[in-house]
Amino acid sequence: MGKRNVTTRQLESLVQLTNTVYRRATQADPDRRDEWRVWRDDLVTRIHAVVKPSARPYAGRVVAEVAGAFGERLVDALTDLEAMRSQLGETSEEIAQHRARAERLKAEGAALREEIARLRARQARRPHTREVTIPARTVAVRSELQEEILRLMGAEGLGRSWRIRQRVVEAGLVGNPRSVRNALRKLSQRGLIDDYRRHGEPVRWSPTPGGSRRLLVLTEVGKAWYREAFGEEPVESEIAVVARKHRSVAHGVGVLEARDHLRAAGYEVDEEPEAILARVGERWGRRAEPDLVVMIEREVWPVEVQREVSERVLGKWAKTLRLVGRLALVLFNEQGRAKQERLLGQAMRTGRLARGSVLLTSLEAMERGEWRWSRVGGIGHR
Repeated sequence: MGKRNVTTRQLESLVQLTNTVYRRATQADPDRRDEWRVWRDDLVTRIHAVVKPSARPYAGRVVAEVAGAFGERLVDALTDLEAMRSQLGETSEEIAQHRARAERLKAEGAALREEIARLRARQARRPHTREVTIPARTVAVRSELQEEILRLMGAEGLGRSWRIRQRVVEAGLVGNPRSVRNALRKLSQRGLIDDYRRHGEPVRWSPTPGGSRRLLVLTEVGKAWYREAFGEEPVESEIAVVARKHRSVAHGVGVLEARDHLRAAGYEVDEEPEAILARVGERWGRRAEPDLVVMIEREVWPVEVQREVSERVLGKWAKTLRLVGRLALVLFNEQGRAKQERLLGQAMRTGRLARGSVLLTSLEAMERGEWRWSRVGGIGHR
């Protein structure tokens, strides 16, 4: 017997038969009406999901589910109808019609299985694809690279595009960061990820003036894909977290970058430090609230990440120096570090700033991988 295509008319016949079974079953057993309705709605939804499967290389699983589910449930339904024949008062002619239709459905089921085998053979020749059905659409992620990007964003909340590129390259999935950029662009075009936005406008970030790096988040479609693909809820984006915790998104992302660079250099970093109190137990007294705390040569150093250089912040640094006697500053770029170093030196010489040890570096230097602390007062450290 040759292969047969499943037509829309045949699918509609399945729907009609399902509704017939539902009506007769609820007449015989009204107390189970809700249970029968759930059975009918689920089966009709599965049938309607199959539309011209031969034109959709990812429809094989949907067809398989419909064929299997319909076959199993049809047998159960016909068994129930046979038992209720005396109650419903069906004639032998009606029963014969049902049986004849069941035979036709068996033949159509065989055609469906042949179609499934053909679609699976075609799918086996296609590149890696993970397909997920979410309300009103089916989304297929067609490469391990795209899947890993979505996993990093959903499982770890990673949102800095340059860090996503770094992680994927380090994992060995690609050798060229440009491939990751292309994958990010495709995921954006398909609505799975988007730029982090404030007031409807994309927010960009860079440690140096004029730079523009993307900050990314999963869209609602992307979150739905992650739930279905990995069976868990995606974590909150790191960009959304720092936007809530810090005075600006730019500052918050700078704190994330300082944390990662310090850890890469071998430092022990506390990214959620408690406030430093002038007196233990006096939570409403004088205090310092650093962005990070780092261990340098067995000493605890408060770390402040600074984007803008201004004399207005000298009061804040003075408070930390009075409480702890030391402070580490991470500026965004080398120009800012040099300017801040001059201001601190002048303030210490004129007595406007308590004497202590201040270490300075910049995110720009950290990114180059060849950096060291410069110092104002005290003893310098590498």
